[in-house]
Amino acid sequence: MRLIGFDIETTGLEPWRNDGRIITFAVATEPVEHNTAQAVVVPDDIVKARQKLTKLFTAWVESGYVIAAWNAAFEIAWLSRYIPHELLYKTRWLDGMLLWKHLENSTQDSEPSFGLKAAVRKFFPEYAGYEAGISFDGSSDGSSDGSSDGSTPIEDLLEYNKLDAYLTVRLVRKFWNSINQFPKMKRCAWIESQSLVSVGIANGQGLVVDVQALDALDVALVRTIDDALTKLQTYGLTEQALSSPVQLRKILFDDWKLPVLKEGKTGASTDKTVLHELSFLDERAALIRTYREAVGNRRKFVETIRKSVAYHATYSNPQPLAKTYPQANVFGTYTGRITYNSAIGRGKQKRQIGFALHQMKRAPEFRRVIRAPDGYMIVEFDAAGQEFRWMAVLSGDDTMLNLCQPGQDPHAYMGAAIAGLSYDEVREGAAVDKRLKEVRQLGKVANLSLQYRTSASKLQQVARVQYGMDMDAVTAAKIYRTYQLTYPGVSRYWRRQIEWVNRHLYVETLAGRRVRISRRQLATDEWSAHSTAINFPIQGTGADQKYLALLATRGIVEQYEAKFLFDLHDGLYFLAPKNCVEEFIHAMLGQLNHLPYEQAWGFIPMIPLPFDCKFGPSWGDMVEFKQ
Repeated sequence: MRLIGFDIETTGLEPWRNDGRIITFAVATEPVEHNTAQAVVVPDDIVKARQKLTKLFTAWVESGYVIAAWNAAFEIAWLSRYIPHELLYKTRWLDGMLLWKHLENSTQDSEPSFGLKAAVRKFFPEYAGYEAGISFDGSSDGSSDGSSDGSTPIEDLLEYNKLDAYLTVRLVRKFWNSINQFPKMKRCAWIESQSLVSVGIANGQGLVVDVQALDALDVALVRTIDDALTKLQTYGLTEQALSSPVQLRKILFDDWKLPVLKEGKTGASTDKTVLHELSFLDERAALIRTYREAVGNRRKFVETIRKSVAYHATYSNPQPLAKTYPQANVFGTYTGRITYNSAIGRGKQKRQIGFALHQMKRAPEFRRVIRAPDGYMIVEFDAAGQEFRWMAVLSGDDTMLNLCQPGQDPHAYMGAAIAGLSYDEVREGAAVDKRLKEVRQLGKVANLSLQYRTSASKLQQVARVQYGMDMDAVTAAKIYRTYQLTYPGVSRYWRRQIEWVNRHLYVETLAGRRVRISRRQLATDEWSAHSTAINFPIQGTGADQKYLALLATRGIVEQYEAKFLFDLHDGLYFLAPKNCVEEFIHAMLGQLNHLPYEQAWGFIPMIPLPFDCKFGPSWGDMVEFKQ
């Protein structure tokens, strides 16, 4: 494999800004020496700049180079302004930051920085501090983003840029050689890196905001806030008291004598879970919960989005669409899942560029805020019962495996077992009978909550807080026992994972992603360490499945001129042209339902691993696509 190091310096961190541009780029070709790296000033003329970069990347693709970068999604987001996307899709990347994380992935409380400068200090200490004297954009410490504030002399910037490219390619080669001893992990890391083109382009294109839907959501939330506050004021509560944990603690537990359910660092907790539990005991606590949830939702999903839209409008002239730009982080959690940044910069330099996409509420009135641009539809491909199916595979439980076959309904099966009803009665009647629908919902809560060794008391809390069920302790204990009797293979899987991590100090996914667990973690927090050993192979395999899906469907996305939009939970979201949306969906499902697991992971599925599909003009107005 021929590596070529690549690094850019830019005017800022936001490639979508009209005034943003790439200032310089540097290239370091193997076999590499510091004095052989080259840096080039990019022309101010955008046409000439595009021609220069397009010519360069065309030559790399034709020569079979693999591009070595650090935080490659950042480079790709910028390049998506300069290089035709069909050319970008042909490029191959390795991200040093992600390779390093694969080799050292852990669940430590304070994870090390995976920035380029941290890697240089650790592996090439003779170059530590090479960034001294370079003036970076105030939003960053210059560790990995390649953003300059323009005050550094161009000669110094070029030299720094060359060092970035030189050190990056050396680190990528070092990590790639180290990962050779783990063949499965190597394939996993390669697939993940090839998904970066889709993610980087998505980071640069942003999301279209429906301002009218945002205003409607704001009106509804303000009405909820005002109604709850008016009622709470009759009990002597003020906005100040409701926003202060100290005052709220005194009101709830000293004045109203409600039970203390959980202790925090500074006393009795008043968090979301506590307020939800107290709401079942006291109507005043229920009003407080309603008020605080509405205030929090308005801040996260109205005010933050408005702030990001206003910020981007300042730097876009003309501004045809209201847009927000949450930035995806590949391998954002130790399980490999993508997370999203809603802001960049620190202190006075902090800018609100997006919102907490990964926390967005499921209710249509919230999701309706994000819409498709004119001529497009939003299409969701959701891995059906993803974690249940991966648990069935890894546990080998016969009942679970059978319930993953076409026509089966795991939630109806579990609900019937809990309620003492026949499976067929619940499966066939849940769609039309309210009581049977509630029975199935109970089965769903059990299936989704208990496969990770959750206790009966935790199940009760999840049912009450997340699903609004008034579940008592006796019912929770019964469901807990029923689950373990129904799926005995799951308990055996738990024991196997615990025994494995105690011996080997790591666990891995079917694709080969690993997480390391230290002896100290096992000694100081055994339950948490063992829970990671149980959870990680399921959740991590789900993440690997989606990276494989992004790579395997890239040709279809390009063929139909569709665009990857974002990743969330079990779903991948795309923009597809209206005039071919059904053909696009058929083609995508044909590939997604038959992903190359054997070729990619050396794994042959023993059950179907299907994807469901929804589509619509906005995220909140999506309907099921029926074959």
